[in-house]
Amino acid sequence: MRALGSLSELIFPVRCLGCSVLGIEICSSCRTLWSRHIYRTESSFDGRKFPIYSSVKYSAVASKVIMKSKEDALSIADNLIISSLDHALTYFQKEIGSGFLVPIPSRMSASRKRGRKYINRMVEGLGITPLDVLSHSRAVRDQSTLHAADRIKNLDGALFVNPQTQKIFSKSDPAISVIIIDDLVTTGATLSEAARALHAGGFHVLGSVTACLAKPVR
Repeated sequence: MRALGSLSELIFPVRCLGCSVLGIEICSSCRTLWSRHIYRTESSFDGRKFPIYSSVKYSAVASKVIMKSKEDALSIADNLIISSLDHALTYFQKEIGSGFLVPIPSRMSASRKRGRKYINRMVEGLGITPLDVLSHSRAVRDQSTLHAADRIKNLDGALFVNPQTQKIFSKSDPAISVIIIDDLVTTGATLSEAARALHAGGFHVLGSVTACLAKPVR
């Protein structure tokens, strides 16, 4: 998938990721909807709140950037996601602290189809080796079509820390601090389940960083 994405960029002229106009990866008009700021929200697990830092508000343009990155492995879209993660992570580290970056795992079927672990690749784009410790304990549905209550039910107990990893890090005192990384936060259900699983696995969850924010997390 990565090779095909690169080949297509050589053959076809550059078009704006948002509106497809020729000439630039994201035009000045669409750039206003992909403008990096810092958005601080929060979610919780087991009654424990944790901060979420995001960089770009979700929009039709953001949706297209994410899809071109996630499904087509288009490097210019990857770079926009990586740059937005870097922006939010910089603020998080200044205000909250530093820790190992733990990517949200993709469903196995999605990773096979894409030919890569998507969020892992975004973390690697930051020049950082991800702490790849989360896995799915059971099959889950695609979250994009689910409402808030269904998202929580879909992910309840769905993630866990690999037992061998848990054994290695359980010897650490104090617990290893981690930051959860994802491309988008909508209801916060995915991040909450990841935080729960990491806490159960003996890690100290500082919070989460995402490239985009779909709406305030409540």
